[in-house]
Amino acid sequence: MKKLTTVLTIILLLAGVALAIQGVYSYNRAATIVEPGQLHTGQYSWATLGTFTMTTATPSVTNRTAALFAVNDTNNVVYTIPSAYNRIRLRCSSTTDGDSSVFDVYLMNSASDHYNRVATLTFTTGTQTAGTLGYEFADTLVETNSNWHKTASVMSPTGNFIAEYAIDVLGSAKIGINPTTITNTAIVEISGY
Repeated sequence: MKKLTTVLTIILLLAGVALAIQGVYSYNRAATIVEPGQLHTGQYSWATLGTFTMTTATPSVTNRTAALFAVNDTNNVVYTIPSAYNRIRLRCSSTTDGDSSVFDVYLMNSASDHYNRVATLTFTTGTQTAGTLGYEFADTLVETNSNWHKTASVMSPTGNFIAEYAIDVLGSAKIGINPTTITNTAIVEISGY
């Protein structure tokens, strides 16, 4: 009798474990059940990285630290990259068709780090209406001064579509934007995936 009880207990335990395993699911951030092992890419909205009204010089070597980048030149903007972003996308809008908005883009890792310029982006505004009243998206983008571990992606569709820049931030915690040429007020937006 003792043997039979032990065997039945083992069978019930195995059945319970099997049922429990069947009831365990992986969920994505949207709380949707997904197949184990599937790769999921975050889908995030656009956020304003900064609004730029004035041109400024490239920061000197002493002003490229985390502590001084935006303090010594208030035209520079610093934005904390959400940890969920493996890569970022940037786009620009301004007030007038044909505006030229040029930005040096910097990345860095921590509050005690130094900014490293990864590219200079030249946006030219088209006529597609942007989300901000009175603004239009840039439809042309040219990247120069490319200097990063991974090649960035430039989408420059012209024809009044939206130009974008995408780059793998390689775990960088902050992005710094330095406006080197501003024709009219420009807004840079960021998203990630």
